[in-house]
Amino acid sequence: MGIPVISDVMDTIYDAHRKYADPRTKDWFMLWSNPIPIWILTISYLVFSIWLGPWYMKDRKPYNLRTFMVVYNLGLVVLSMYLVVEMLLSTSEAGYNWMCSPYNENTWKNPKELRHGLVLG
Repeated sequence: MGIPVISDVMDTIYDAHRKYADPRTKDWFMLWSNPIPIWILTISYLVFSIWLGPWYMKDRKPYNLRTFMVVYNLGLVVLSMYLVVEMLLSTSEAGYNWMCSPYNENTWKNPKELRHGLVLG
């Protein structure tokens, strides 16, 4: 049920998602076979950032987040450097081509065999 045009668009998107999805990752967190939970999270974020956040802060002074943001940004820089090194080493060890590696069902029985750094990315 629903609006026919929107239902058709959602069906098309969902079919395309299923057609090109990697079957090895279908049970991974946030990569479920159904895109609706991700859409709900996205809509929730937009509602909070466009309506609820400004409404809550309307009569309040802005928070001082300078120290927190400096520490946070430095942490992201360190984590990003670690992830780049980890992914380069993992893909080299696994024999991936860095330009383009086609999907091959027989390459990995467990796609989580790459290093843990890929999970953080």
